[in-house]
Amino acid sequence: MPDQGRGDDQDGERPAQAPIPDLAQYRRQTERRLILGGIAIVVIVGGALILLLYDGGALAGAWVCLGAMALPIAAIMGALLLFQWLGREPRNRR
Repeated sequence: MPDQGRGDDQDGERPAQAPIPDLAQYRRQTERRLILGGIAIVVIVGGALILLLYDGGALAGAWVCLGAMALPIAAIMGALLLFQWLGREPRNRR
């Protein structure tokens, strides 16, 4: 009878992975990847569809609109990061 607690890899299953050391860092990294992936899908797939259905002029107009949309979003994100930075508690320096 094989030992159930050793984690042998005889049945073809991979052993359990070690737990993630910093869940907050993992969450930030995952959020960043999801946001960048969503932006890439909008730009690449949307741009390809616009180029396929219309022409290069429409694609240039779409990029201008996407850039105009990104400015207020970047301003809001920057303000939120600034408020978060200003609201941090100072470290003890003893």
